[in-house]
Amino acid sequence: MLINLLLVLLCVKTELTLGIEAYVSYLMGGHYVEVDLPSPVKARALAYVIEGGRYHRSCVVKEILLMFKGDKLARSAAWQLIQELPVSHLLYIPDHLNLAKKCTRSLRHAVVVKLANTPKDELLRAFALEPEAFRRLFKVLRLPKTVFHGKKIVNENYLFAASLSESSLKKVVEEYGVEYLLKISVPLHTLVNFITAENAKTVAEHASPQSFLEHARLFLNLLGEEKFNRIAVSKIHALKDPLKFIGVLEHLIKTGVPEEVVDLIDKRIREYLEELKAKYRLSYVIIVVDVSGSMEAALETTSKLYPILSKFSDVDIVVFNDTAWKISPSELEYMKPDGMTSIGAGLLKAYEVGKGREVSAVVLITDFDENTPPFVKEVFSDPKVREFFEKTPIAVVLVGSYVEPRDIPTPYATLRIRDFHPRLVSSILVTIFKAVESAKTTKFARKPVSSEVMNTPLPQRPEETLKPGYLEKVLTNEA
Repeated sequence: MLINLLLVLLCVKTELTLGIEAYVSYLMGGHYVEVDLPSPVKARALAYVIEGGRYHRSCVVKEILLMFKGDKLARSAAWQLIQELPVSHLLYIPDHLNLAKKCTRSLRHAVVVKLANTPKDELLRAFALEPEAFRRLFKVLRLPKTVFHGKKIVNENYLFAASLSESSLKKVVEEYGVEYLLKISVPLHTLVNFITAENAKTVAEHASPQSFLEHARLFLNLLGEEKFNRIAVSKIHALKDPLKFIGVLEHLIKTGVPEEVVDLIDKRIREYLEELKAKYRLSYVIIVVDVSGSMEAALETTSKLYPILSKFSDVDIVVFNDTAWKISPSELEYMKPDGMTSIGAGLLKAYEVGKGREVSAVVLITDFDENTPPFVKEVFSDPKVREFFEKTPIAVVLVGSYVEPRDIPTPYATLRIRDFHPRLVSSILVTIFKAVESAKTTKFARKPVSSEVMNTPLPQRPEETLKPGYLEKVLTNEA
């Protein structure tokens, strides 16, 4: 009887662990999997991804709105989670408002308090990012603007947000100027329609090096070649991550950017590569690529990564679907996605290819949706394989509609890519470097996601916000 009870408890625990992992994966932008988790667990999972700053905004907002329809504990957690999201992320609320029907009073209360406690610059940035969505938030939630319960609203932050809801981006730019909006981190691409020949020089000087170079053609047209080249030189020298331009040099040339500027960017990239090479000493890397069905993104990512990574070190390429094999770089362009997915087979082949050599890192490019043995867990149960990977950091690059990695007991770093862009190559390199650094300091298996979620404090609405007249006091200074 005791054995049966223990087996039941073990099954329940395993089911909960898998449910949490699937839910967190979804919140981070992976596959949607219907899971039956208690609301306190979902609340902790939401708090976990928000605290870590790694989540799909629309998914998180959708799940928070669903919690407003739950029990008292769920509604309390949802209210507090609204306070922890940036205002710009709350602009997804109107898209999913039907999920919180009959519970909009509590939601409206949470949003009003959030707006009242948000600094003006953050409100301004949120509006500049999505003016129409900002206006829609006020409209669909029927948020008050100047009067609440017959009393004049005096909370300055809230009044500012309400005034923005009746404004336009043009008016905001006229009042604050493009330069100030750039200063508060409004992306340049949202302001390009307001850059003119008159303000182009000032805007160029205020723009980040990357933003300036991303809009090089626009600034070239407005500034003329002489001024553009002068500013471009200083911006290129100030680039923090020149690798982001690895994949777009040809595009810059095609758009007419002067060749000397492109050459200077290329030189800066090569210098930076040498710095990284000296710092991380990547002597030998194995790229393990998922070529199962629908993995075009994995192949595209590898084709862009290999030429750069091969400048750092020796590189071998292992591909896998339901089996795994080593290929040459020239074979990569002829690969076609097909078959099932055995990530364990890919890692096992990496072990066979790399054993006997000092492997700097393994780069695993996949959606991690394994469906064919050998599975990752099985492969790592082999002591020899486990020992190999305990000394070999893994950089996991998740592509497409992915699920979160699990059953990898050694240190690893993760990068999530929905749609590939050449600039993401630099992010992949950073992920490899993070994995290498992690291997130097971490000797034990990382805590499972489920453990980290369950150790995350349960978000709870402060008691004072439940008192009658609280919202009136926040907005009007009168109870």
